[in-house]
Amino acid sequence: MTQWFERARLEDHSTQTPTSPILQGLLDLEVQTALTPRPAQPGFVEVQGDKLVQQGHPVTLKGMNYYPAAHPWGLMWLEWDGPAVAQELARARRELGINVVRALVPYRQVEGWTDDRGNVRPEMLDRLRQFVQLAGQQQLKVIVTLFDWHFTIPAAGTVEEQYDLKYLRTIVDAFKDDDRVLAWDLHNEPDNYPIWQGGQAAQFVDWLGRMADATRAIDRHHPLTIGVGKLESLWQPAPDGRTIASISDIVSFHGYDAARFAPMLAEARSRTSKPLLLEEFGWPTGPDCRGPYFDEPSQLYLYRKANQISTSPGLIGMLSWWYQDPPPLLSYGADENGHYGLYRLDGTAKPAIGPFRANRVPALPSLVASSYALTVAPPRVVDPREKPIVFDDGMVLSGSFMHFWNFFGGEAVFGRPITLAYRDPSGKLVQYFQRARFELNESEHVKPIDLDWAEGQTPEVYLDRVHLTPLGQQALAGRALERVADPGAPGVRYFPQTGHTLGAPFRALWETHGEIFFGPPLSEVFVETLDGRPTRVQYFTNFRFEQEGNGPIRLGLLGEDALKTRQCPRPY
Repeated sequence: MTQWFERARLEDHSTQTPTSPILQGLLDLEVQTALTPRPAQPGFVEVQGDKLVQQGHPVTLKGMNYYPAAHPWGLMWLEWDGPAVAQELARARRELGINVVRALVPYRQVEGWTDDRGNVRPEMLDRLRQFVQLAGQQQLKVIVTLFDWHFTIPAAGTVEEQYDLKYLRTIVDAFKDDDRVLAWDLHNEPDNYPIWQGGQAAQFVDWLGRMADATRAIDRHHPLTIGVGKLESLWQPAPDGRTIASISDIVSFHGYDAARFAPMLAEARSRTSKPLLLEEFGWPTGPDCRGPYFDEPSQLYLYRKANQISTSPGLIGMLSWWYQDPPPLLSYGADENGHYGLYRLDGTAKPAIGPFRANRVPALPSLVASSYALTVAPPRVVDPREKPIVFDDGMVLSGSFMHFWNFFGGEAVFGRPITLAYRDPSGKLVQYFQRARFELNESEHVKPIDLDWAEGQTPEVYLDRVHLTPLGQQALAGRALERVADPGAPGVRYFPQTGHTLGAPFRALWETHGEIFFGPPLSEVFVETLDGRPTRVQYFTNFRFEQEGNGPIRLGLLGEDALKTRQCPRPY
């Protein structure tokens, strides 16, 4: 039973939903469906001039770079959850109107895809088959990106190159006749890898050319592409003169600067007549302290700017980065990479979905079908010592910060975390605690914290990897404290570098970890009013020691004080 109104249609669903029997009709969805272009005829997507065609009809791509919301990056394959992927791809097709997804396939052994000789593990290949099947069921095509996180590029004819070719041939051979695959992407942003930036860009392009030759020797159906992080990298020549642009059938580039979209497209168009693909674009909505425009309005602005170039000549489409923000329990929430999603952590839509959905493209059905059983990977065995600590207020402590926190006394020394780990505007990974602030030293010359390295269980090793922000020194900024002379008194230690002494009542606590941890004294003991109460205090480089009356000695809440002075509306 229905009734129509000027702006709505009401429907009686009492037999299906007796608790809320009167519902509004899904008019918006019906209108969107009516406006969406008709699906193309099933078949392979082919390059024709500067366009893509399917069964002779031009097609435009709109899609996303995909990782499951709960299992991003390499966890997509290690913690594979077929039913969850099925639900998310169905939602993306239904709500976003996409017709292509890009999946990045790791090469490194640590991601579980290969052994140390390029042999692809059968269970991983099966998971890729499931993914392609699920995309095909939603009339989506798949761009498969190979050699993700492959850092070392071997010379021609070496044993190591044979390992690369074994990985490539195994995957390409499995899908060479599958029209659910749109294209092979031979590497993700090779120009952002150390070997390229270290002066071997020409050798990298030469290796890409050899991988392209090997792919075409197996597969004549699927076009090739290579997504670059910087537009100019498309024209970096190999020793034989080939470039990424000349190797590719589809010229792909990535862009995250809205102001550069039109100039990048114009420059690419002036240098090649091949189809152009904006293979990655997007903007993070956090964390707030990473920069002034890491927010949803800025993401919305970028998606609107992307829409403005979507019909440019030669541009065959664009793929957003990425589906949904991952949980902060995964370390990916520590920087902007955890905030690019079109859906928030709770699954609700961000405003940028509006302009992205408004760009309508036809579905891309395929001829090939399959019926692989959907699998869920068994839980990975995780060393209990590496299991993150999740606090009742949602704060998470993990990795090197967790090991450092435990090593030096945990909550009794530092207090609880009051932010998640995040990257500050300088790019440094930091985390605030009630009494301290940690900074991660990510230099490749510093040994990481390894609980199984017996000789490494020393304060020096831990303090080399995790630095303490000098909050005591910062708290004294602008305050003039006079140096004192060495009293030469028993039980009193003098620090000539700061001109201050250390004795009762704070020396015993200071000596538990010493100067390497607390730092030297920056003041004498004096009385300061804290929270309206006179308190005996002494400042050190990294901490403040406190005592009320004859009560216990404690460390001051300098982490909380420092956080209050930071211009950031949210805690991370």
